[in-house]
Amino acid sequence: MAVGVFIVLVMICFYLSLYLFKWIISKFLLLIGGERLQLQWVKLGAHLGCRNDQFTLSMAYIDGQIIPQNYSEGLKWLIFSAKNGHERAQEILDNISNERKDKE
Repeated sequence: MAVGVFIVLVMICFYLSLYLFKWIISKFLLLIGGERLQLQWVKLGAHLGCRNDQFTLSMAYIDGQIIPQNYSEGLKWLIFSAKNGHERAQEILDNISNERKDKE
């Protein structure tokens, strides 16, 4: 029992340290290279399955402020993010679905 609890605590510490490391690197990249360099870091996280990075990338494509606007890429990453459990992405997709149903 104690070994199982220890393993869970070690895993939690490991994932928290990875999250903190990613956050520090992200802020450093923003500081030295601006938004485009930080976006490359977000793209890497999105491709590795990070739902927050997938959502951030989707919004970047949809807004078109940092990178050229591309609605199909934005929707693709929004769907990935929602499937991975990102609540805001799920809300946005639900709203889009409801709006389409209302128009029909």
